[in-house]
This record gives sequence, C-alpha cells and structure tokens, in this order.
Amino acid sequence: MTDRPHLPFGNVLVKHKDPDETAAEKISPLRVLSEAALARIRDTLSASEMMKVRTSPELQARVAAIIRKSIDEENIGRASRGRMPVVDESTPVEEWVERVFATLYGLGPIEDLLVDESIEDIAVNGPSEVYVRTYGGWQFMPIDLAADAEQLLWRVNQVIAFSGKQAGPLQPIVDVQLP
Repeated sequence: MTDRPHLPFGNVLVKHKDPDETAAEKISPLRVLSEAALARIRDTLSASEMMKVRTSPELQARVAAIIRKSIDEENIGRASRGRMPVVDESTPVEEWVERVFATLYGLGPIEDLLVDESIEDIAVNGPSEVYVRTYGGWQFMPIDLAADAEQLLWRVNQVIAFSGKQAGPLQPIVDVQLP
C-alpha cells in the first residue's frame, strides 16, 4: 500500500503500512466510522426519530453520543487486535464526530469542498471519483463518498431532493445548484 498525502477532509486511506491488514481495514477511517455509527444509530433510534435528526437538537445530541461511542468501540476493537486506532491524537474526537455526522446527515466530504472559494464546480462520477474545477482547471479529488454505486445514488438523491430532481438509471446526469 502506498502512502497518500494527508487531506483536510480526513478521509484518505489509512496511512500506516501493515501487511496483515484486511481489505476492510484499508478503507477510509471516515467510512469505517460512518458505517459503525449508522449500524448503532439504526439499532438505537426508531424510524420516526431517524427522520427527525436533522431538525431536532435533542436527537442530534443523541446521535453525536452514539458516534462518540462508535469511535471508542472501533478504537478499542482495533487495539485488541494489535492494530493502530482508526482515530488517533492528531485529530480531536469531536472533529471526527462532526465529520461522521456530516457524512450521515449532510453532504459528507463535499461540505469541505463547498466552503473552498477557489472551487467553481464539483463533479461526482462514482463512489470514489470526484473532480473539482478551480481557476486552474479540473482536478481529481481522492474522496470516498460511498461504498458502492447504490449508496452513492442514495446520497446524491438525498442531497438534491430540494430541487425536485432525481438521479437514476434513466437520468444519470443531474445538474443542480446547491443552496
């Protein structure tokens, strides 16, 4: 595995080298934590509560606590197997909680791109294929948006729902101005 440069999004591949790592352990820390937190959230919240998380500060606090617990359990599990933690001291846990929350209930790593004033356009062509257009032209961004095409389609439709448009096999290209 080659080391990749650290990105401000925190969702690059795990940077340490370990020949005993499984494929699942090589995926991005953000995906690992998001999947673990989502499983716990589904076990903890009712379906109606899950629908209200975006608008309820109380539910947001509960979800943040669930995410914190997921981070702790993931780190403990990795330590018990002699592996490096998925979250280390270099990034505060609360920052990871915010990233995971944004991934599950917002635009995920795309939110970091939206605040960058040098970015004019964002093109998502696949689960790990994101391009941005800046004053210098188009650039590939190594961002992990989804585990597979189905999850990506769900995320894209979640993000563009406000526009009344929907992406799918019959309309794979959607042009939307985000609010």
